[in-house]
Amino acid sequence: MSEGDTITNHIAHIKNLKEQLVAVGEAVASGEPVHVTLNSLPCSYDMFVTGLTTASRVSTITFDELGGMLLQQEKALKKYFGEGSSMENAFVAKLKGKSKQPRYQSSQN
Repeated sequence: MSEGDTITNHIAHIKNLKEQLVAVGEAVASGEPVHVTLNSLPCSYDMFVTGLTTASRVSTITFDELGGMLLQQEKALKKYFGEGSSMENAFVAKLKGKSKQPRYQSSQN
């Protein structure tokens, strides 16, 4: 997910990927979509991810619960920074040319 993309589209994309894997016979652990989603969020969600992992909720949260929480976080970020704000543009500029490192390592690995 890139800065400026919507959580709704990102959640739908992750869900679609899971469905495609299942359709070709791949086993997808119940927590895997949560881990993939957390590791694919842009930097503007770093505090959210840190809070969730510090509270040790990652192993118990469902994908649907995470989606709801992320929608709330997206709404809060837009309210605080404004949609299309200079803060969003600053995140995008900072990230250009950098590869993203996973912030959360699944205990399933």
